[in-house]
Amino acid sequence: MIQRQRPILSRSVRQKIRGWAPYWGGSFRQSHKMSLLRPLLYALEKKRKLGTVILDIGAGSPVVYETQIFSGEFFRESRPAIYYPTVGKQIIRVDVATKHAFKSTDGMALVRGDAEELEPTSLFLKKQLVRVARFLGINPRSKKPRVDTILLSDILNYTDYRLVIPPLSRYLKRGGRIVIMNNPRYAIPELLSDRRAMDYAEIVSFLRKEGYVIEQNGEIIVARRR
Repeated sequence: MIQRQRPILSRSVRQKIRGWAPYWGGSFRQSHKMSLLRPLLYALEKKRKLGTVILDIGAGSPVVYETQIFSGEFFRESRPAIYYPTVGKQIIRVDVATKHAFKSTDGMALVRGDAEELEPTSLFLKKQLVRVARFLGINPRSKKPRVDTILLSDILNYTDYRLVIPPLSRYLKRGGRIVIMNNPRYAIPELLSDRRAMDYAEIVSFLRKEGYVIEQNGEIIVARRR
């Protein structure tokens, strides 16, 4: 008797992938986000606050990933996108929509993962963490936080931030920063989470309870871990 193999992704993740499928490769207001986030990221870099390990959650779709080219100091995408400072950086981009479970190039790793399922309980996620550790050149068993900056760009509209932020904090160094851009007025209505934050004040309040210092509060939130 042939045993049926259990799916590698949970049912909730597979449902999210199906939900996002019609929008893969879309702009997601990328030009607007780029105009705000790019200056901020470079300002943090100039002040030596960006660090070397950047974790981008909800980074984008596989169509955007596959059209990426390297040019000078920036990773540029054929569609409008966020420009990171990349020289000397290790960038980990996580999205439920990635074509491959894991793929790395010089200085960048593309990782399939669900923002609401970041607890290392499943075999799939444990394997992903091992792959990321190898990409960073560290011991997979190490519990030491390695991430300098976490970017959450228009992802909290579609998730429960209570399930996203606390697990991420475990990977963030003390003194590291979370950068959040999440305007509830701009979203894909049919994909909105019932557990999303209704405004920035709700997110700021939660971050403070989690031990973060708010360094910037406006269209973009910058919070530093104590």
